[in-house]
Amino acid sequence: MQWKTVVFLVSIAVATTSIRAEYETLNLFGSIGGGFGMGGTLYESSKVEDGNTTVTDRFFNYGSGFKFDVGCQYFLMENVALQPSFSYSVGIPFKVENITALQTTTTTFSRHLFGIKVQVVPHFEVLDLITMYTGVGIGFFWNSRPFKTVSETGTGGTTLTQETTGKIASKPALGFLAALGTDYPLNDKLTLFGELGVEQISFSLDKYVVKKPDSQTIYYSKDDSNTDNLNPQKVPGSNFQIRFGVRYAIK
Repeated sequence: MQWKTVVFLVSIAVATTSIRAEYETLNLFGSIGGGFGMGGTLYESSKVEDGNTTVTDRFFNYGSGFKFDVGCQYFLMENVALQPSFSYSVGIPFKVENITALQTTTTTFSRHLFGIKVQVVPHFEVLDLITMYTGVGIGFFWNSRPFKTVSETGTGGTTLTQETTGKIASKPALGFLAALGTDYPLNDKLTLFGELGVEQISFSLDKYVVKKPDSQTIYYSKDDSNTDNLNPQKVPGSNFQIRFGVRYAIK
């Protein structure tokens, strides 16, 4: 009885391997595009002039900016691929200004988002004319947010400048991914594609690190025993994307 079970399992394995070998395809791809933040943390810039205060609202989101993705597609069956990839996005520097008659304070944040993503990507044809695909999966994301604050104070015809640099660190986070795209084959090897994507992510801030002029670390924590702690805070990284890229078929 046992040998029959072994033969049966081996037969299934051989058959499965044969089927997969018939359709096995490996593609390498790269894409560029832009991300548009969905929500954000509110920052206010203010300017006092002639006794009037003007306030401008800006929203910080880790997922906004230019997107770069590289990865591969390994087809598990004829029209379904497993797609691991690495992503990087960089946003335009985010500035917050507070201007009064005596002092101007400008804080500039740099934002970088990194991700390792895995998606299942089914391909299908629409009216036998257009090859499209969808994707769904998860990603592991982390980020970097250095900052620089410059304060210029004018007193007695002189200007005193003070500069503070550091970073705001967040805890890594898991995110949900979804995509919809279309392919345009150039030949048997090269395919152009365009894609709409969504990344649903939220980061919990971990610590506020000052490097200059004096080294200091403040944590975002509910631990009331340390009065220097900041209140816990979440910062969105959710975004929708438009990407364009090229795939190269290895086999």
